[in-house]
Amino acid sequence: MTNPIVSVAWLMDHLNDSGIIILDARLDQNQSNLENKNPDLQIKGARLFDIKNNFSDTNNPLPNTFPTPEQFTAECQKLSINKNSTIVVYDTLGIYSSPRAWWMFKAMGHSSVFVLNGGLPEWIKEGNPTEIRQETTYTVGDFEANLQPEFIKNKEEILENIETKEAILIDARSQDRFHATHEEPRAGLRSGYCL
Repeated sequence: MTNPIVSVAWLMDHLNDSGIIILDARLDQNQSNLENKNPDLQIKGARLFDIKNNFSDTNNPLPNTFPTPEQFTAECQKLSINKNSTIVVYDTLGIYSSPRAWWMFKAMGHSSVFVLNGGLPEWIKEGNPTEIRQETTYTVGDFEANLQPEFIKNKEEILENIETKEAILIDARSQDRFHATHEEPRAGLRSGYCL
């Protein structure tokens, strides 16, 4: 498949395939103040992809900083992810944090990763099986991260791009935050955008 998005129907058809790993990439708090209507539910058999803790560099003062390949490898192995796993990632708000998990796998060299269209809300709407979230220990997988540096840009590269205009820079914040009509929810961050 070349499409990075899979449908609820596709996942339901492949729910019991041996190579499929379903990852729940929920964020318990979000900057858009969206309500998670099913905080205790997950797709049956899903594993928690904890962006805030296990899949971020928590030693960095900035939030959600990209982890090292070693950390990413270790955390994926704990979730029993293998080199040949097909990963479907979703979140509890529809499509909010799941694209970040998708991008992280791409940046770490894993190509067989997809986002569930509509996430948990669409899965529930279609009447598919869910279960109460619970902590589970898995057998160790053989996943190995292979960092693809072209997927990550640092501050200097972004500033250089302002002059070269080689890439299009997209701000993924809400319109209110982009235009500074609402206060920035993260302390210490400047409102609005720069030209």
